Amino acid sequence: MPNGSECVEQKLLRERYYAALRSYWEVLTALEGVSNYTEFVEAYERAEGVRLLFVRARLDLEDHTREHGCLAPANHEAAGAC
Repeated sequence: MPNGSECVEQKLLRERYYAALRSYWEVLTALEGVSNYTEFVEAYERAEGVRLLFVRARLDLEDHTREHGCLAPANHEAAGAC
């Protein structure tokens, strides 16, 4: 691809990763507001489910970047992407 262009799949995977990260942060901060054990268990289980989605999104992005030789976003402007 020419310099300055970006791998579409990498961009989509990165957006999914950032969305998962934001969701994970939101459910983690919700843990601070629980007032009893039952609420904590429910909030923790939600947080764990979102954490797993976040980890999967991160691994998918890393796998794509490694397999396709894509560069990290900070580097792709100077050197191009996959």
